[in-house]
Amino acid sequence: MTSCRGNSLLRARGFTLAELLVVIALIALLGSLSAGAYQVARRNYSLQASAGRIQGVIRAARTSAILTWNASFVVVDPAARTVTAQAYERVGEWSFEDSGGGDAGSPAAGGASGIAVRREIASGATPVPGRLGKALSFGGAGAQVDCGSEARFDLRTGILIEAWVRHAISAPVKPSSAEREEAAREGSRRPRLAARKALQAAEPAAVIVRKQGAYGLGMTPEGALEGTVGSFVVRTEDGVVLPDRWVHVLLRFDGRRLELAADGVPRRCTVAGAPPGPAGSEPSPPPAAPVVPAPLTISAADRPFPGAIDEVRLAGATEPLAYAWAPHEHVLGWKKVIRFDRRGHLDPAHHAGPVRIVLVDLPDDPAMGPTTSLAVDYSVTFEEWAARFEKPGDLHQDVEETKVERAHAGARSVAIEVDRLGVVR
Repeated sequence: MTSCRGNSLLRARGFTLAELLVVIALIALLGSLSAGAYQVARRNYSLQASAGRIQGVIRAARTSAILTWNASFVVVDPAARTVTAQAYERVGEWSFEDSGGGDAGSPAAGGASGIAVRREIASGATPVPGRLGKALSFGGAGAQVDCGSEARFDLRTGILIEAWVRHAISAPVKPSSAEREEAAREGSRRPRLAARKALQAAEPAAVIVRKQGAYGLGMTPEGALEGTVGSFVVRTEDGVVLPDRWVHVLLRFDGRRLELAADGVPRRCTVAGAPPGPAGSEPSPPPAAPVVPAPLTISAADRPFPGAIDEVRLAGATEPLAYAWAPHEHVLGWKKVIRFDRRGHLDPAHHAGPVRIVLVDLPDDPAMGPTTSLAVDYSVTFEEWAARFEKPGDLHQDVEETKVERAHAGARSVAIEVDRLGVVR
């Protein structure tokens, strides 16, 4: 009897429909709250993870510069949502410590390249005291060093040429004030000046390093540097390579820009040998250097360098390291090119201070992309963007990027900074 009453009592208990609905509602509410918290946590983790990946790419470029003793750079492209690290790998290095006498000099390749230059390929070059040890003087007609036509010299989208040069060419004597006044009275000053400039522009540059038809670095009799990639030619102003002293000269080509530098200072270049760009804009270099069977030479038989050359280095770009962040994540500001020197520091020729990158999470902002509501073109660098205005000197990158950051102050963000020593935080 007791058991029967207990069973009847159990059968009498149960849940009403209202109670079931309340329980289901509570479960749904807890599930939605958990899902929302999960989404927030996931986005926060995704933002931190993306920032970590960007830091990793930048650190990889800096580490490569330190280990290989070659400059490297990183491109942060907000429009394409990518960060790309590009380093240079040395493919040839020539010093002249084992040079013999006369025309049979035997420059030796050292460093990591492991390329031996045979004794018989140096012709017309004379050993002289160099910047360190010995150098080769190429003042005689036909003097050059033939380095061969190995496949490693067929560089395409990344080329770095470095050398130390010394020449004794005196700068052209400027006309005296009396001569200028006389020319002005005759009304012939401008025609003479234009004729002299045309003659200088047509005068071929002596070769420092060249792979004919592909790329090369040279110097004019007026001390201007000349760089070539295919048929694209740029020249600096006269006098950047001073006489009677050792000068470090450099050519850097990254597929976008052809840069020339003397003693570590990038020089302003003028373009020759290329048709104007669209709407009369400055012509741009080809995306890659052509591959040609010509050998690589130091100096050249047809255009020998009028002086001494020492410590020649040739490097090519390695396979780039890239990372693309999620569509709902954005980098505020302009495209940035972060350049590291050989020591892994920010290159002072390109950076006056630290570089700051701000990554934000903007999932509901469809206006973000190549351009923003603030009319900031993210697909170009700040210098390229500012050049579109009449007074670019009135625009400052730090001020303008602070405005962009303030406009998105409420968004989740992570800031990355590269200080002057190249340390990434």
